[in-house]
Amino acid sequence: MKGFLFLIIIALFLTGCMKQNPQFIKETDANKKIVLSFYNIAFNQGDPVKAVDAFTGTAEAHSIKGDTLLRGRTEIAHSITIFLNSFIDIKFKPEWIYAEGEMVIIRWIITCTPKENYLTYPAGIPMEIRGVTFFRLFDRKIFNSLTYWNFK
Repeated sequence: MKGFLFLIIIALFLTGCMKQNPQFIKETDANKKIVLSFYNIAFNQGDPVKAVDAFTGTAEAHSIKGDTLLRGRTEIAHSITIFLNSFIDIKFKPEWIYAEGEMVIIRWIITCTPKENYLTYPAGIPMEIRGVTFFRLFDRKIFNSLTYWNFK
């Protein structure tokens, strides 16, 4: 009897956990679209100034490697512009995206070709950059991002 009662309680608990608030799902999907749109406009369309409209004016973008801390839309757009000017044939592709509420995590691949020697990569030879970015949004605007990336 105790085992049966325990199973009923677990079933009720799991049933309650599986129900999601439709408004929460709607906000989560909207946040995914904002992040994907940012990447598409910045890298596939090559328009970083328009892309950073997805950020708040006081947004911060960090790199886990510790080499970048950008504050505000202007610095973020400038950094993307430098990247775009250093490479040709830039293509952004999301591998997967996960979102829950205000948090969005995206794993991505950028394929590109350096115009000049870039670190240990010779100019004119295609390369692949893989990364993961963690975004936090507030009122449908990105206010914080943390990126880890690596060359392949």
